[in-house]
Amino acid sequence: MNLHRICAAVLSITLAAPSFFGFAPAAADAASSEDTITLFSLNSAYSEYLSIPDEIPTFYNIGDENGVILDCRVISGESVTVTDSGLIEPAYEIWYWNGGVGSTASWGVEGETIEKRPYLGDSVVEVRTENDIYCLNVSVLEYGEYYAKKVISDYVAENITDNMTLEEKLEAVVKLPASYDYAPTASGYVSMIIKKGGDCWGSCAIILEELKLLGINGWIRNGNRDVGGGSGHRNVLAEGDGCYYELEAGYTGSAPRLCHITKRTSLFNFRNCGGGYEIYQYDGNNQEQKLLEVPSEYNGMPVVGLSQEAFSGLSWIEEIVLPESLTYVGDFAFYNMSNLRKITIPEKLSSIGGGAFIYCDKLAEFEIDENNSSYATDGKALYSKDFSELVYIPSLSSDYTIPESVEVIREQAGRYDRNRLHLTVPSNVKSIGEGAFHGCTKLESVTLEEGIVEIGSFAFAANNKLKSVTVPDSVISIGENAFGINIYGKVMNDFTLYGSEGSAAQRYAEKTGIHFEIAEPPLPDTLYGDSNCDGNVNMADCVLIMQYLANPAKYGPDSGTGITPQGLANADVCGNSDGVTGKDALSVQRHLLGLIETLPTND
Repeated sequence: MNLHRICAAVLSITLAAPSFFGFAPAAADAASSEDTITLFSLNSAYSEYLSIPDEIPTFYNIGDENGVILDCRVISGESVTVTDSGLIEPAYEIWYWNGGVGSTASWGVEGETIEKRPYLGDSVVEVRTENDIYCLNVSVLEYGEYYAKKVISDYVAENITDNMTLEEKLEAVVKLPASYDYAPTASGYVSMIIKKGGDCWGSCAIILEELKLLGINGWIRNGNRDVGGGSGHRNVLAEGDGCYYELEAGYTGSAPRLCHITKRTSLFNFRNCGGGYEIYQYDGNNQEQKLLEVPSEYNGMPVVGLSQEAFSGLSWIEEIVLPESLTYVGDFAFYNMSNLRKITIPEKLSSIGGGAFIYCDKLAEFEIDENNSSYATDGKALYSKDFSELVYIPSLSSDYTIPESVEVIREQAGRYDRNRLHLTVPSNVKSIGEGAFHGCTKLESVTLEEGIVEIGSFAFAANNKLKSVTVPDSVISIGENAFGINIYGKVMNDFTLYGSEGSAAQRYAEKTGIHFEIAEPPLPDTLYGDSNCDGNVNMADCVLIMQYLANPAKYGPDSGTGITPQGLANADVCGNSDGVTGKDALSVQRHLLGLIETLPTND
């Protein structure tokens, strides 16, 4: 019996005509239930460049050694099909492509392309014969992947030896992807090798496969912030002999393309900014690392800044210590550091860019040098030194109240807060910065008090649970898309903006196309006992209360001549939440007689 299983002989295939000596012809004798039948398939996207050799099994016929076959069916997995007569073949899924967009349903347009994509993995086929019932394990593999792996393993075996230095090995490693043309149509090592061309992503994938074979630790590095790096560019960082090596083979052009390695002693990336260096990226990927200590100098010069997005996405870091030399932090510098809990702010730091702490959902502690003249904290949020500007509100502070000292809420101070349900911006705040509370997915209510003057663009945009906001008359400027815009930049049809006629709110709503309604005038501050709202508490108030109680229809809020809603609020002085009663009128009289010192009363 010829067993169809992967064995060491698989690796003996050659590039020109692969030969898997461990495999019998496709129409082989039956395998036992303990064996794994291995079949190969090929994505139709590769068929223009590659075909499966005849000696490689692409189907399997179940023999009749165990009796005449009565029935066959797949009982587990989806990688194969089987006929009643016992023919097992790889299963495929059809994809239809219209430009760069794929679908399992036809687009019905001229020029769509069809991809026959194999299902890979393991399946179990149950076979019923006249004598027995048994199962066959079937594994379907992508031939293109094995072909590409063989190309890489052959290259490594032929070009890299044990007596080479690490640098010599890495120099050889980058030459393999550089031996293919640059092409934007292949971004993986399989497609790049089969199509004989690919982009920087494909080059990186080949390099990582080589490093695996050599036992060298390597990982993908973001290269789009480097000088000359294009959007989405990436390369590879390898580690060995106490150093790091940047492996670059993603340049455009025809083969052989430019490639090189750069030896580094630090995982930080530096850029000269005149008088010092700024850090624009950290390349570490050790998920066990919790503390990130930023160096204070490089090449004998001070590290003075962090550029935009310098440490974005370092989700495993829990604490950052910034050096005393640092003077500025760029926009989004710590973006999406989702496990960051503590940051140390040094004496000289005087500028933190907008959105620096977005998605730092666990950040709760700012340790600020006592001599820092720019920033302060009350243990709940980050402020300017004099507490007049609110710089950042941690997401953990869901019950946070903006202090009376704050006059300015800086741009993106509370953006993407995923905990806050309610927000009150008090009258002492004059300016709300751009995107200050953008994308707060749980925010349900916002109270803006009279006194606010300016609301920046996108300040309350993309808050889909926020259905209405009342804008006070003190606001004279509302930026673009500040309210009523969803996460897709479209008008929210279920949002209402309230404000006075002719107000900035109305002008904004009409310009933006959101629903607007005239707001009821705000009720004055409560003066307990003043039922007629004349600003004084006297016997006339007692009389009006008694008239209302005696004849609500004539003296109630709906009469137009009696007590008003604010008057009812003023008249309810007993503090027992039972509305206006005769006891309230009596309490007002006792107050006038000096028997009750202040209103309201709990007597």
